[in-house]
Amino acid sequence: MGTDSVKLFNKALADQILALEQAPLVHFLEENINTLKQKAFTISLIVFEMKESGGSVSDAVESLLSGEQTFTNLRADIAQDFGFEDEEIYLDYWGCYSHVFSGHPEGSISSLDYLPNQVEEIFLLLRAEHVDQMVKSLHEHADDLKVMKASDIERLEEWRDLCAADPRYIVAYHFDF
Repeated sequence: MGTDSVKLFNKALADQILALEQAPLVHFLEENINTLKQKAFTISLIVFEMKESGGSVSDAVESLLSGEQTFTNLRADIAQDFGFEDEEIYLDYWGCYSHVFSGHPEGSISSLDYLPNQVEEIFLLLRAEHVDQMVKSLHEHADDLKVMKASDIERLEEWRDLCAADPRYIVAYHFDF
């Protein structure tokens, strides 16, 4: 079993992408492909296809859709590519789901509910008050931490505060099975 982690997620942007049909999605990608190319830890199907074929964004989308990729799944992948920030915080047991929560906290959103056609829950979107529960538990067990440093907890606190102040953002809890 690995270590669960969290990432900041721009849910407002992902929501916009999930609402796009094919032509507007291609237009969005054409305008924002450099942002996607600059993400350090994103393995984008679109960017990969463009590198492989040497074609345009439109060509890459058409190529992917002519294969086994459905538009619904491609759009969900693109929403995640743009929604997730690169920075990731690995969690100690004292901040993890199994210790802090007894089931999905009220108001959280499972990836199964958020993304179409998902067969396995890969993340849970948490609101600021959920992240606060994690932070409190981490502080209570500060002497027992093995994975996290004080700077990781501080960063998690910054994300909590950002999510509380800016409704576009939410924290994505990634399960590592």
